[in-house]
Amino acid sequence: MLTLLMPLVLTACTQQKFSTSSEKPVAGTEIRVEYSPSDSLAKSYESVSMEYSLYSSASTGYEHIEDTRSVKMEKEGKSWTANVSTTSITEIAVVKFLPGNAPPDNNNGEGYFIRIYNDSGEETIESQFGYAVSYVTWATLNRYVTREYKKSAELLTGLFARYPDMKVKYAKDYLGALNGSTPDSLKKEVLVKELEKILSYEDLTDSDYRYIVWLCKNQDLNDIAADAEKSALQKFPDGDVAYTKKYAAFEAERDILKQTAAKVMEQDRLLPLKIGHEEVQSPVV
Repeated sequence: MLTLLMPLVLTACTQQKFSTSSEKPVAGTEIRVEYSPSDSLAKSYESVSMEYSLYSSASTGYEHIEDTRSVKMEKEGKSWTANVSTTSITEIAVVKFLPGNAPPDNNNGEGYFIRIYNDSGEETIESQFGYAVSYVTWATLNRYVTREYKKSAELLTGLFARYPDMKVKYAKDYLGALNGSTPDSLKKEVLVKELEKILSYEDLTDSDYRYIVWLCKNQDLNDIAADAEKSALQKFPDGDVAYTKKYAAFEAERDILKQTAAKVMEQDRLLPLKIGHEEVQSPVV
């Protein structure tokens, strides 16, 4: 029975189709998306919406997401169509489909990606890196993909071999992928080796340092955390690391004041009252 069912399952999966109006889309254009589910699924869909997010390492949005939108798709024959509007800085996009009467379709957790190409028809370096980090950061937020630390680490390792100068730009993402994919027994050794290289880079951002300090403290790499914090304070005296340190000091001081006040109140409560030469302890309230 299982043998008979397997071809049917494979057929259903291979019939899932996702395509764009241009096989090699470029940034700053409107891209037509066509979604063609299997015949059996298409007949059951009453309506379909498409949700998409645009990613750009130049974006100041959370996890570098430029924009997230949901649009209603139009039925055209056996397919559903809608447009994705990219900007001049869009590096990659990801979509998922939301049938009105069925579970969302995110390609079984692998995502439906729109990779971005240059005028020569080559996928941009930024698009390749945007895809690699998607499995640990931005595309996981709205469940376009399932988080896969190992996959991201392997993709990034391969890209760094081709583009070594890009490692500083994606240092935080790479460390996150390593932290999530490395066995606990090897984690400190692997992280220390990478951190020694990464902390030698001159172009680390305040955000990079903040993550490195957190990661090192989380892994009890306190000496490295202290060195990273020192570098961050020198380069970004008004940055996030400095703010976090000041806030921690403020909280510690407030805790000390609260503890001191509590001790004073306790002493006052137990302070003996002297009546004449006879000492009587004050009653406990």
